[in-house]
Amino acid sequence: MEALLQFLYADPALTWLLTLLFKSLFVLSVTALLAVSLRRFLPSAIAHLIWLCGLVITASLPLFELLSGIAAQSASGLSRITLITVNPENLKQSYAAGEMLGNTLLLIYVAIVLAGLASLAYAYWRLRELDASSTTLDNSELTSVCRALCKQLGTAKQVTLKSSALISSPVSYGISQPVILLPAAASHWPEAIVEQVLTHELAHIARADWLTLLFSKGLCALLWANPLVWLASKNLHDESEQACDTIVAALNNNRTQYAENLLMLAKHHKRNTGNHWQTALAQPMYGKHPLAVRITNILEGKLLARISRATKTVAAITVLILSAGFSGVQLFAADSGLNDQDYLPVRAVSPMYPTRAAEEGIEGWLLLGFTVKADGTVDANSLQIIDAEPAGYFENNSRRAALQFEFEPRIVNGLAVDVPGVQYLFRFALSDEVAPDFSRPPPPARR
Repeated sequence: MEALLQFLYADPALTWLLTLLFKSLFVLSVTALLAVSLRRFLPSAIAHLIWLCGLVITASLPLFELLSGIAAQSASGLSRITLITVNPENLKQSYAAGEMLGNTLLLIYVAIVLAGLASLAYAYWRLRELDASSTTLDNSELTSVCRALCKQLGTAKQVTLKSSALISSPVSYGISQPVILLPAAASHWPEAIVEQVLTHELAHIARADWLTLLFSKGLCALLWANPLVWLASKNLHDESEQACDTIVAALNNNRTQYAENLLMLAKHHKRNTGNHWQTALAQPMYGKHPLAVRITNILEGKLLARISRATKTVAAITVLILSAGFSGVQLFAADSGLNDQDYLPVRAVSPMYPTRAAEEGIEGWLLLGFTVKADGTVDANSLQIIDAEPAGYFENNSRRAALQFEFEPRIVNGLAVDVPGVQYLFRFALSDEVAPDFSRPPPPARR
């Protein structure tokens, strides 16, 4: 078990993945806490925006990691290099079992990601098939109603109206050339219901909800191991439906009638769902969403009057999540009169001589760089192989050893701070008595 844990935190890919999952869990936990606690005070459009902000920040985590790594690397050139000599007597145990299990876990994770992405690709292909088999509506009256509603909602996109007998719920999809697809039964609906349905779907188009649907589905496939990603995606879609309900109710000035029509259409949809095509990548007007909550919100009249104040709340929430997740800034400065000190090594673990290198009689060296965190531990994300001779022998054992290092942190103005660019040179020699045979000499270092 110890070998597995050391491998998990020494392998760069697994370290990056575990860190990403942990940080995404933290960001979405904060998002969920804020969304749930503020939900009763906010309209659906702002609740949708809160969940979307959380997912966007989660998707941006790799970018933050990259920028922090670049910043740390730019500061690494001024560090002294500390030398540790490694001899074969350090070879005491094998990490082959840990490596095999760790690689298996990584392979399983990637396989599930690829399966999820393949599922989305198949769903998109199915949607294209549905679109190709549907009938374009040339009804001039219906088209003119759609154009009038587009102007009313402020969208300049050219929307195509289609009909299909394969669906039981209206759906909308597309970005640059959006489509509203109506069930074949819509030809028998009263004019008021058709207008409300078109308004609802046009609201989705104006809000670019299909784009956020694709984004959230893709993020669920990539971070499938984080349950909060799935929760955020579900709430994102639920809130988008309620936000469009709000727009319909506001434009029609008859919330009761809209609630009754929505309930009637949902009952018809439920009776016919089993015989119709499932819209995996198109958001149905009434599907697996909490219809009772939607109708309650419609009747209570949660409209858009409070959006200005709520927008300020969202801005503050976004800043809070970003600062809580990524900021290393100290909020309270300590007394500047306290003594400063540089970081000091407390525990330096010598890596084990690789079995393959020892058996082949290979000597060499490896230069490793990393960041010493404010708590005195090594930042696993900052581990970087700067140079190695020969390559492919000493990397994994050197990473494992470095992650066990401990330091007295650097103190600046009484506060512990990170120290980027710390460098250690591991010299792998078969014997201390004979000069090592290096094909390329290592950089100068101190013991």
